[in-house]
Amino acid sequence: SNCSVEGTSIKGYAAVGAIAGIALSNGERTIENCTVKNCSLIQNGNFGGDYDKMFGAIVGALYSGNLIVNVNNCSVEDTNIKDNASSVICGFVLEGDKLLINGNEFVADGVTVDAQGNYYISNAAGLVYMSANAPKNGAAVKLTANIDLKDVEFNGLKAQNWVGKNTFDGQGYTVSNWTYEGGAADMGFIRQWIGPIKNVNFENCHLKTNGRSAVVAGKIYGVIENVTVNNCSIEDSYWACGIIAGLYNAGSIKNCTVTNSSVKSNGGTGGIVGVINEEGGERNIENCSVSNSTINNTGVYGDVYTGGALVGMFNVDNATHLIKGCTVSNNPLEGDHVVEK
Repeated sequence: SNCSVEGTSIKGYAAVGAIAGIALSNGERTIENCTVKNCSLIQNGNFGGDYDKMFGAIVGALYSGNLIVNVNNCSVEDTNIKDNASSVICGFVLEGDKLLINGNEFVADGVTVDAQGNYYISNAAGLVYMSANAPKNGAAVKLTANIDLKDVEFNGLKAQNWVGKNTFDGQGYTVSNWTYEGGAADMGFIRQWIGPIKNVNFENCHLKTNGRSAVVAGKIYGVIENVTVNNCSIEDSYWACGIIAGLYNAGSIKNCTVTNSSVKSNGGTGGIVGVINEEGGERNIENCSVSNSTINNTGVYGDVYTGGALVGMFNVDNATHLIKGCTVSNNPLEGDHVVEK
């Protein structure tokens, strides 16, 4: 308890941590109120296999098989692990052992899960893990820090399947510097999703995609609210492309802001939504704004596939569309069949 390690270089082959190298023997241990700042964990040589993973800012490895380690109220700042800036709490957890960080179970670097099955993401590695491992149906995914995706290969989040419902809550944090040029369809920070997306900001993110795509959510059923996008761009080689949502199949969009950004596709191109699609009923866009952003609808598919600073195209019958309290200003319109709103 109450330990501080600062400005220290620690070298070893494996099981290296600033507070503890390795936790052995069965039972339960607690590390609390500790800080690690401006430290370096350096690997002297390569053992190979799991040994090369055993480097953590708090503890190098849990290696017993029936051990619980609680890490509570600990912080890691300005620390390098094997020459990479990292806040990894623990490098390796043996099967059967359990690492709890502030009461939530460690799943992977940057990912913990609470007792209700909700996921908490604290760094870029956590987003990469969740991109490859979709959340279980009904679970929420929440950010717990600002996340910089510079030079990180991230391919978007998606739900486990199309019968469940998930929530994404950015909790007011910002995702920045994401670049994607893979050309996939249904692409966005969130690719395919049923459920709410809320309380998140995007800064300096740039995508090249191939249909039904957006910076925020590519193919979505659910409410999107309290989302801001600044200095971002998306260029799509097909259709249904927006900055907030690409192919928007159900729900309403509220309190979203786009500034200093651009969107380009061959049809159904919008500053907020590319194409409102599929389900009837009430479909509202409320208190949203687009400013200083370029909307380029190339017009390849003719005047049916329109573009607009708010909504590119309405592609649904038996629906009531309400646009309320929205503003557009200083948005260059390029291409064909594109309008101010």
